[in-house]
Amino acid sequence: MSSVTQKTSLRPMSGVTQETSLRPMSGVTQESSLRPMSGVTQESSLRSMSGVTQETSLRSMSSVTQDTSLQPMSSVTQKTSLRPMSGVTQETSLRPMSGVTQEASLQPMSSVTQETTLRPMSGVTRDTSLQPMFGVTQETSLQSMSGVTQETSLQPMSGVTQDTSLQPMFGVTWDTSLQPMFGVT
Repeated sequence: MSSVTQKTSLRPMSGVTQETSLRPMSGVTQESSLRPMSGVTQESSLRSMSGVTQETSLRSMSSVTQDTSLQPMSSVTQKTSLRPMSGVTQETSLRPMSGVTQEASLQPMSSVTQETTLRPMSGVTRDTSLQPMFGVTQETSLQSMSGVTQETSLQPMSGVTQDTSLQPMFGVTWDTSLQPMFGVT
């Protein structure tokens, strides 16, 4: 699509004329200036196919996935920095939310699934079941620190490791039986 580079090593579909830098769909003749698909004119600002607007950052059509090499045929996998729409699978190096690494087959839109290797806050390691962010309440064996409830082995403050029995904060080690908060036992 516009602003998208498509290579000549393309795999055609029946009745498709493929030109040098274009990826076709059946019955569609695409020229370097991006001719239409099924009666839709695509301009450099990326006019839509079946009611979907496609932008230069590769927003796909529903059920159509676009790969870095641009294969806009249904059931094609979308890779690298493409921004998807519903029904599109995104792979490895997608960064749909700033600072968050999402792994294969994640849906970085509403209802985003994040795997165990996500690092949403700098210097903070979060586990799949752990959500240690300021103002977030976490269950079990809670040792309160400045209004934040922390679960065992959570990493809620950057550079601070919290063990099952230890709740360290600023170099102070606390025992499980202690409930210290700002120097109060």
